[in-house]
Amino acid sequence: MPRSNTNIQKLKILQVNIGRAKTAQDILHATASARDIDIVIISEPNKKISMESNLASARDIDIVIISEPNKKISMESNFILDNKNNVAMYIRNKNLGICGHTKGNGYVCLKWKSWCLLGCYCSPNVDL
Repeated sequence: MPRSNTNIQKLKILQVNIGRAKTAQDILHATASARDIDIVIISEPNKKISMESNLASARDIDIVIISEPNKKISMESNFILDNKNNVAMYIRNKNLGICGHTKGNGYVCLKWKSWCLLGCYCSPNVDL
């Protein structure tokens, strides 16, 4: 007989490649709010939009992971950036029980007691 564990929390994650389009980014935020998304992963965001202010409309989102963020905006805001500024994490909900974070070249990792969330970026134009 399977055990049921009422302590398991399910996370709703939405990943999208914006392709730098402002309209697509606006639709992303509306969709995230409508579907009660917890974590949003964004590739190729619109470089002219401040993610921090744009996310104010999507109040249910707890964490945003961005590859290729607007470096100037993310460096001036409350983002955790990797060493090369290619990955940014923005934590909207400060009550998530995050124990800490690590970062390196191309990655940022958030740590909880029993699990981690890793955001990474590897350019398709670089030899591995």
